[in-house]
Amino acid sequence: MDVFQLGLHLWYASYSHLSAISRICPPTACQVMIYHTLFNGSVGFHRDIGLRNLDGSQGQLGYSEDENSQVRGSSVLLYSIGVPMLFRFKKPPKGKDKHETSKKDYVTDDKHLSILMEDDSLLVLDPRDDERYVHRTAFRAKDNPMKVPCIRLVYVFRWLSKKHQFTLIPVRGLLWCILHQSNKNPKKKIE
Repeated sequence: MDVFQLGLHLWYASYSHLSAISRICPPTACQVMIYHTLFNGSVGFHRDIGLRNLDGSQGQLGYSEDENSQVRGSSVLLYSIGVPMLFRFKKPPKGKDKHETSKKDYVTDDKHLSILMEDDSLLVLDPRDDERYVHRTAFRAKDNPMKVPCIRLVYVFRWLSKKHQFTLIPVRGLLWCILHQSNKNPKKKIE
């Protein structure tokens, strides 16, 4: 099965859990993330779409000067293969506004805001959760007590509104993507 067919299969399988805009067509892009236990591969806390501005307009993502290319209101499909990883959410402290709180000050509750992504699993990230929380993935020591070198592949399917070229670079045991756009700012780190 090629990547497009995998995305189509996952789209059909998760259709009833997708946002309305993601039901219109299959995902338009796939990013393959490779995590290695030897390097304790992980992704720090982030949002996929970025915060909506108080006036309702699309916000910037991390340090990017441009709007994020993911379609506002679209879901994200995460299909995982390999050693389990923990997908964890953090939320603003009680009574604090997400627009005025640094993600460093967000809090987590492992009992309610964590999902174990096991081998051959599919996670549908709802756009409302991406707006409310920040999230990350990381290995848990207890899932590999013998410290055997293992990898995890995560196929991240998204609905994008702009065409982009991605370059792979190794960072913290993960192949990280640097976004290239036409001729301006050739390398932008995505946070």
